[in-house]
Parts: sequence; C-alpha cells; structure tokens
Amino acid sequence: MKPIIVDFDSSDVLDLFSYRPKDFGFPLNLNIGTTEGKGADNFQLMVATPKYLKKMHPGQSAVLLRHVLLVFHYDFTEILDVLTRYIQPVEKDS
Repeated sequence: MKPIIVDFDSSDVLDLFSYRPKDFGFPLNLNIGTTEGKGADNFQLMVATPKYLKKMHPGQSAVLLRHVLLVFHYDFTEILDVLTRYIQPVEKDS
C-alpha cells in the first residue's frame, strides 16, 4: 500500500492556495492514508522561510529543528509536490 496525502489544513492559514506571504512560518496538518485503505494518520509540521526562523531565534548561532519544511518562496502546489515525493517511497505491506 502506498501512502497518499488525503487532506491538509492549517490553523493559521484559511486558504493555502491563495495565501501570498513574503517571510512566513505556519503549522501544516497532513492527513496521510493509503491508496487501498480507509482512514488516515495526522501529522503536523511547520512550513517556514529561513528569514522567519532567524526572526524566531534571534541571537542564536544554530537551531536544531524537527518537523520543519524549509522553503525559500511560497507556492503551495510546490509544497504539496515536495511532501508527496517525500512520502511516496514509503510502502507498507498489506
């Protein structure tokens, strides 16, 4: 069974496709299911630019991050493509 993004949303951004920020960081919820199953598991990550992360961690020379997708410009279609390519190699036995 191959994983797929079943649904997505953000508590901070109402319309992810028309959103046009410059420097940003927001939580993104992903519901990931399989091509052959019902239901999905919920995953959350932060989508952020380097400038936003620098602003959130002033004066620090390094920051250890988990669950962050670093982007250099905002294009939600491209963000979904990156996430889809990331989960595609994962395969679960049925």
